[in-house]
Amino acid sequence: MAAYYNEIEPYPAQWLRNLIAEGLIADGDVDERGAMRPFLIWCLTCCAIVSMAFGFVMMLVVLAHAAPPPGIDPDSEISAWYQSLNEPGMAPGHSYGCCTRADCRPVAERIVDDKIQVFIDKKTFNSPSSQGDDRWHDVPPEKIIRGISNPTGEPIVCWYYDQVLCFVDTVRF
Repeated sequence: MAAYYNEIEPYPAQWLRNLIAEGLIADGDVDERGAMRPFLIWCLTCCAIVSMAFGFVMMLVVLAHAAPPPGIDPDSEISAWYQSLNEPGMAPGHSYGCCTRADCRPVAERIVDDKIQVFIDKKTFNSPSSQGDDRWHDVPPEKIIRGISNPTGEPIVCWYYDQVLCFVDTVRF
């Protein structure tokens, strides 16, 4: 069975013919028509479009579920407070709003070995991006938002794909 070589550029096509003549590669036909190129371009284009569409849909799904707690009027002051929470530790101008990516909710908290822990329950955190697991989780110190008031009177955590993005305590900080 002869090999098939597809090369539309004249110089590489001649180089392939020379290699065949010298017996360095398998005997075969060198096709310079480029019949495969439009098909490959079409395949790659389709793959790129499908990938972008999938990414866009996933972004919409995550954003549709990332919001302040249910029952809060989106135009209220408390909603504006939730939307103002920014992920700590980010460079100025590169900060992300916690509630634009995560579910921010009131939680139970405790202190164990001088570490704050929050309880992430399945009932409260039940969106695709914020699955609760009914367990206590450590709050990394760098995720604690300090120096702001908390009008809810309850500890708030913004939970996103099994991690704490932001935490606001009541009065301790």
